[in-house]
Amino acid sequence: MPVTDPQLLSQAHLTGEASCPEFRPHFLKPNICTDCSKLITKHSAASIRDDQMLLKALEYSQQGEKVPSCVLDVTDQWGGLYLGGYRAVMNQGFLKDQKVSSIVNTAKGLEIFGPKYLEAVDKAKKELHIKFLNTDWMDSTIFQIPLQDLVECVQFIHTARISGSSVLVHCAQGKSRSATAVVAYIMAINKMSRDDALALVKERRKMAEPNPEFMTVLKQFESSEELKKLQTKL
Repeated sequence: MPVTDPQLLSQAHLTGEASCPEFRPHFLKPNICTDCSKLITKHSAASIRDDQMLLKALEYSQQGEKVPSCVLDVTDQWGGLYLGGYRAVMNQGFLKDQKVSSIVNTAKGLEIFGPKYLEAVDKAKKELHIKFLNTDWMDSTIFQIPLQDLVECVQFIHTARISGSSVLVHCAQGKSRSATAVVAYIMAINKMSRDDALALVKERRKMAEPNPEFMTVLKQFESSEELKKLQTKL
């Protein structure tokens, strides 16, 4: 059925300029129509198949890049867990409003995004007193994440959350590397399988998709002694 969520519609600001009877998303850029090459926001609500299609497209939009997805909500005792791309670090308002005290940067080489990103990191550290964990992972099918890195990510995230503060986990886009770290955390804290944990994450961030090598590492993590030890401690 066509998109119906009023909140999503208000975020999207659909103009109806495109004449396509049905929005057909590009497989790499779900916010672009393969028929007319226009953004999803140029289409009408009637041309968009369902809420999930619109939600996924919004994650790829400029606004969506600035606002990470909430994977685990804030509770009375624990902080929230957010998953996104590097632009989320530059969203100082979000970091303040959500009381983010810790950031996991899973990506290597983000300095290529220029001085604005580096200035945002520096400001987050000095003015907001945010702690950073950098893993320097490469999003490649020949790069294997050490299981100890997953353990370190899980411990870092959990320490912040149980103190009542929120955590942002990001890579370049919020799709593969950062999703891997968040899936590992969900596996540990909720005692879930890899596939169930990924399904939970994808419910909150549609683009979440660890690359095949990372999926293999997460499968190894699922049966590892490292995960069993974490699950007894957390």
